[in-house]
Amino acid sequence: MLTPKAGLLGNSTGTAGSKAGSATHKVGLADRKARLLIRKAGLSGNSTGTAGSKVGLSGNSTGLADPKAGMSTRKSELSESNTGMSDRKRCTLVHSLPKAH
Repeated sequence: MLTPKAGLLGNSTGTAGSKAGSATHKVGLADRKARLLIRKAGLSGNSTGTAGSKVGLSGNSTGLADPKAGMSTRKSELSESNTGMSDRKRCTLVHSLPKAH
């Protein structure tokens, strides 16, 4: 169970990082934060990972946009951390992910 989670996450972020070129450092930081959020939320890596691997090449283009969007949302979440709204937002994002069977 541990190897599929690490492998699938590594592939999605690795391909996006390698194609980003000089922006790999910025994307990498966002990906690390995203990984921490995924681990803290306790997601089943199989459902998110398989969905990401099925996306294929189109996943790379969306993968580059996701860290930027994630960083902008995280900045707003930091100001709302006292109210606990950031946790609710994460839960809605988690449940909106497609489940792979």
